[in-house]
Amino acid sequence: MSESVLVRHQSFKCRHNRYIVDPRLSVVECGICGEKLNPMWVLEQLCGRENRAADRLEFLNKQAEKAINKNRCKCEKCGEMTRIQRS
Repeated sequence: MSESVLVRHQSFKCRHNRYIVDPRLSVVECGICGEKLNPMWVLEQLCGRENRAADRLEFLNKQAEKAINKNRCKCEKCGEMTRIQRS
């Protein structure tokens, strides 16, 4: 039974966070240091960034919704929640 080993690319010289892609040759190169990179590793990095950005956007939208709801109070006359008016 063959066992697969996960090897992560570690470089202490460059973070490899800018990419130059050549779609004809299926090659990805670091835009900072010029090192050739594994296209699947680059794809994993891009997916991780996109997921973190989507999670952050969802969190910020929930926080904005909470802030909007905090700008309401209960009307003394009708008993319903109304938006606070600032003059």
